[in-house]
Amino acid sequence: MKAGPEMDALIAEKVTKAKPRLSYVCSRDNGASIFITFPMPAQAQEWIDKNKQIKGLKVVEVKDYPMYSKLIEPAWEVVEKLSVRYRVFRIHRSLDGKHSALIGNGDYGADTDMNWDIWVTGDTAPLAICLAALKAVGVKV
Repeated sequence: MKAGPEMDALIAEKVTKAKPRLSYVCSRDNGASIFITFPMPAQAQEWIDKNKQIKGLKVVEVKDYPMYSKLIEPAWEVVEKLSVRYRVFRIHRSLDGKHSALIGNGDYGADTDMNWDIWVTGDTAPLAICLAALKAVGVKV
């Protein structure tokens, strides 16, 4: 699974339980959006009503989640949520530039697969954290 909005929504649903920030855009029937964002659907509809010369517009709800899989600060919220369930969480970068997230509850001396409950690798630290979190809650990644 790749980093991005789909993973962020899954992390919010399964791990952090965060509610999305809702906004509304005006979109054409062909899916092309007019990039004016409104906090309320009525405001978006009012804009459409005032701009009837633009045909095929409708109000579309947009759900925004923190960028858990791309930014370290929101990813750390994921670590904090998992710390209730897991005692140890380790992030490290290997020589090939990949990042690993290791989580577990045991006594960890050596970094071997057999000592950790979950060990995943990603291109970035936030991605590795999110992959480990999803695996921890039973989502196949």
